[in-house]
Amino acid sequence: MYKDADLWVSLRETKNIMNRFVDRQVLQNGCGNVTAVQIGIIHYLCQHIGDPIYQKDLEDFFHIRRSTITGILQNLEKNGYIKRISVLEDKRLKQIIITRRGMMLDKKMNAIAGHNETIFFDGFSEQDKEQLFGLLERIRNNILREEERYD
Repeated sequence: MYKDADLWVSLRETKNIMNRFVDRQVLQNGCGNVTAVQIGIIHYLCQHIGDPIYQKDLEDFFHIRRSTITGILQNLEKNGYIKRISVLEDKRLKQIIITRRGMMLDKKMNAIAGHNETIFFDGFSEQDKEQLFGLLERIRNNILREEERYD
């Protein structure tokens, strides 16, 4: 019989195991020393080429605090995956642009991600995956709703 605490522990352990697995795949496939979050940001930027993307957009989409995303972006820029360019209308704003190197990493990671999804969801039917997505979405929405009460 499960307890609520067991669900929390299971979710956290699964997230940690998935991140560790992805990190290992990244290293083994010569993609450098990037984290799962950095890969997600690079992928997001590749999906939005041509759209003006700013740090605040990434904070909101990934639900990451400003200080955390600042460090991530500094690291990505230092390693040549992104560029930050001042906006003419407001010099305080920096538009985030994916570089060619970032696009190449995203291409490699897409192949790895497809392989990983096959492993992660082995034995899952489409209905299982839809149900899991729905449940995770409900958890996320519950947490975000509660966070809004504290903002």
